[in-house]
Amino acid sequence: MISLKKSQIKQEKSNKEEGSITIFLALTLILILSFLFSMLELARVKGMQQLAKRKLTLELESVFGGYNQELWEYYGLLFWDMSNGSDEPDVRLLESRIMEEAYQEGEENHFYQMALKDVKVESYVLATDRNGAEFKRQACRTAKEQLAEKGVETLKSRVEIWQGMEEESGDLEQKWEEALEAKEEAENSEEVENCEEELETQEGTEGDSAQKNPLPENPIDYVVQLKTSPVLAIVLEDPSQLSGKGIDIADSLDNREVFCGNMTIDSESSVDKLWLVQYLNEYFSSKTNSKGQGHALDYELEYCIGGKATDVENLETVVKKLILLRESANFVTIMKDSQKKAIALEVATAVVGFTGIAPLIKAVQMGILVAWCYVESILDVRCLLAGGKVPLVKNGSQWKSDPFHLSEEISQNNSQKEESGMGYGEYLQMLLYMTGENQLTSRAMNVIEKNIRLFSGNSDIRMDAMVSGVKVTALYSANPLFLSVIPIGQKMDGSYYFMESQKFMYEE
Repeated sequence: MISLKKSQIKQEKSNKEEGSITIFLALTLILILSFLFSMLELARVKGMQQLAKRKLTLELESVFGGYNQELWEYYGLLFWDMSNGSDEPDVRLLESRIMEEAYQEGEENHFYQMALKDVKVESYVLATDRNGAEFKRQACRTAKEQLAEKGVETLKSRVEIWQGMEEESGDLEQKWEEALEAKEEAENSEEVENCEEELETQEGTEGDSAQKNPLPENPIDYVVQLKTSPVLAIVLEDPSQLSGKGIDIADSLDNREVFCGNMTIDSESSVDKLWLVQYLNEYFSSKTNSKGQGHALDYELEYCIGGKATDVENLETVVKKLILLRESANFVTIMKDSQKKAIALEVATAVVGFTGIAPLIKAVQMGILVAWCYVESILDVRCLLAGGKVPLVKNGSQWKSDPFHLSEEISQNNSQKEESGMGYGEYLQMLLYMTGENQLTSRAMNVIEKNIRLFSGNSDIRMDAMVSGVKVTALYSANPLFLSVIPIGQKMDGSYYFMESQKFMYEE
């Protein structure tokens, strides 16, 4: 019995010792698991902070992936329509699209389980902001991606050559006015009557020499009359084939109140006007280069230069500018031709030489040369519109007009096509570059807006509702997963909240 009791006591002591060891291990395990769960929750919170930024980026990229299809397809431009085709942009539309994009991702069952609770568009920039800076930036980017840089360098050198010739030729309009005044002064001179009898007596003796060395008629009178004629009727072989299209310029960006964004751009990327001209030349149509049917205007490049309501008015403006451009270039050429200057001097002497006033003779000589250059310029532009080419700087062999047949050459209204030189489109590029940059940009966006309305069938689409970039603030939330006592992140009502701001720009 004694031994049996001792055995039971020993067994009870053993059981007590084993029980005490089990409780210790349990407490230790709880501490270890608490530490592990704390570390997991800490890692989860840190991960959610990074995930919030990533989710906002992906949601913005997904929403802005719904860019306006017509702008991209026809013009290579990326803009998001914040008006959804209505007549007014609404920032709430963009916010709701971001919320919708986050909702479509569905409930997350993974480690983070984070959801978008609220979003606010802090600022945005439109295509028309800062004189169309975003449109120009994207247009230049598209041109640089698709076109060779050689075209830009060529245009730059041509503009420099022309600017030099314009400076060399001086003010031709002033020379023309001085010639008209000198001619009028000579005609009104009191010496006319005194010289009439002397001229009559000289007819017999000078008649033979006049027949040997005939002089052309004074072209000044002819050009004065020519400038009163409709210029398109002079330079076009068939004016009846002109486009009859027109637009309502009262609704253009220049003449209406445009919407404005509120984003501040820290550093505006440099926009080279030469690349903008290359872009317009690639995507816009002209008199000699159609880009397809269904456009609001057929002469789009001409509109960018002229800014008028109809194709005919814009073409007329361009033709007049081309005549002036060619007139300066032709004057530089003719002033290097001693034979042509001698002919002009002989005609001037015959017209006003009886006055004996050298400045009058000189002024009329300059007027004759300007008139001759004007006729030559008419022939040049006629050649360009017919699909021919004209050198920017001519030599003597490339001169077309004959001083003895100026009126006949104009009245024939047929063009002599040349194969060397610059075509009509290349001269348009020069005129585009010489147009004010703000005017050029605004008119280009007018063309695009009018066409996009036709392509989409929506007459309410506006370029000043097209978004190029935004700055957004978003609020994400998540519930604790492992522990609810970790003091990390901003917690309200037992949940974590993460505030993120993100900027998105097309092709920045």
